[in-house]
Amino acid sequence: RIPIFINARLDFSNPNPNQVDIDGELSHIKIGGLNLTGTLKATDLLGKHIPVNLVLESASIPIAKINMLTKTLVGPEALPVRLISGQIEKTFLHLEGFINPKQNPFMEVVIKNEFKASNLEISIPESEKAASITFSHLNGEGILQKGTLNYTVNGKLWDGSVQTSLVFNLPEALEGSFNGTFNLET
Repeated sequence: RIPIFINARLDFSNPNPNQVDIDGELSHIKIGGLNLTGTLKATDLLGKHIPVNLVLESASIPIAKINMLTKTLVGPEALPVRLISGQIEKTFLHLEGFINPKQNPFMEVVIKNEFKASNLEISIPESEKAASITFSHLNGEGILQKGTLNYTVNGKLWDGSVQTSLVFNLPEALEGSFNGTFNLET
């Protein structure tokens, strides 16, 4: 269990008798050790397809907090790498689309995520040599649409650069199956 605390101002409006809208300022959201701020706009809350626009941004996040959240939410085996040190400078999350409360609510939304990290040290436990790698800068951008997550990560490694792309079915991944594609360019 992870406690979630929210401090928000939500303005409800009723433009016609069959419609309720929300316009919100999310001044502080705390999920475990993760602090976020943002905005929420949802229209026609009584409709069959609810248009939603949610934008969140975090402050810097130490790797210890990322490891704690990962362990609690999906288990330590969910990541193929071990995060040792560094920090996520910022992360952004933008959810936009239509939520259908009678079906899978996220099949008609697009979720975009972006992060920037510095001095991120990782190790790959399954590798033959248990050495760690430090990325001085790392940027990632992902899009989740119709259950498929497409993520691209670019970074600085030693005197060069690295680019990876990962595509997989998120519902299957949350159940422990990481079937998908992975590409790496250096």
